[in-house]
Amino acid sequence: MLGFIKQGLKDISVSRTTIQWGIPMPKPEAGRQPSKDHKVYVWFDALTNYLSALGPLEQDPKVAKFWPNAVHIVGKDILRFHAVYWPTFLMALGLPLPKQIVAHGWLTDSNRKISKSMGNAIDPLALAQEVGIDGMRYFLFREFVFGLDGEYTKEVMIQRINADLANDYGNCISRTCSMILKYCGEGAVDITSLISENCEPREAVGEAIPAYHNEMQSYGFQRALEAAWKIIGAVNRYIDASAPWTLAKSDQPEDQARLKKVLFQCHEALRITSLFLIPFIPASARKALKTLGASESFSGDAPLLQKSGWGQGPKKVQVEKPTPLFPRLEVKP
Repeated sequence: MLGFIKQGLKDISVSRTTIQWGIPMPKPEAGRQPSKDHKVYVWFDALTNYLSALGPLEQDPKVAKFWPNAVHIVGKDILRFHAVYWPTFLMALGLPLPKQIVAHGWLTDSNRKISKSMGNAIDPLALAQEVGIDGMRYFLFREFVFGLDGEYTKEVMIQRINADLANDYGNCISRTCSMILKYCGEGAVDITSLISENCEPREAVGEAIPAYHNEMQSYGFQRALEAAWKIIGAVNRYIDASAPWTLAKSDQPEDQARLKKVLFQCHEALRITSLFLIPFIPASARKALKTLGASESFSGDAPLLQKSGWGQGPKKVQVEKPTPLFPRLEVKP
């Protein structure tokens, strides 16, 4: 964009005479009839939707709330319209510019852009029926570096969903909640003293929180998810190393106390992980929080900042019987 601007900018007409469709321009004053009918230039009209969707500029409180923090996320092939023309229109009106403009890459198939014009478009509704909306969302954020092009195949998508969501996250939620119900009962448990000690999951959370928030601020969505998955890995290792099923067989009081601490330390780490995943797999992450008995963790305008610290969730926890968050998928021919 800087290279384009350095070439020198010229005035741009906000009307066109070469199109038949579009919004007609206002009729000029008498005696100044144009030689042709003018239509509003499509980008001049379309870009104003960013503002008009919020309401009248002087009246709607949504404008004051959202516009100062507006970040436009657009495809790289229409960046000129958003990074040159749109700011020009706003400056001409004396309105503040967007906080930032971020361009994303293309999905490709055999290194060719996937699009209707290329004839290789994918029906997103049919794909969502097959793999789930949250599965699609997770794959797109986890598989590719945001901003760059990414090669898509359904087989790789299904492999990623099965490995990360079904095997890692979903299974970890299921095994933790199942063991809590089996070994601690179905009633509410005060976990305040059970999660007060240091452990591997807590250390993983401490490392992941700053990494996650820093990456989210800089649109490093893939690395933000990597930070979340380090917590899940730590929880799975902690369960295997601590062997709650062995502790449960012991009649020693210290082993029974250790059992509860292990399970609810894992529970707290998974609660925080589920908060991290709300922007990526919102329906599934909320379902996980409900299963964990920690739905109240997600409330307010900034839940990820307010409730993602260790021990900042509910003091009493009552988990539910888990159901599969992500049933395993099979590649259909």
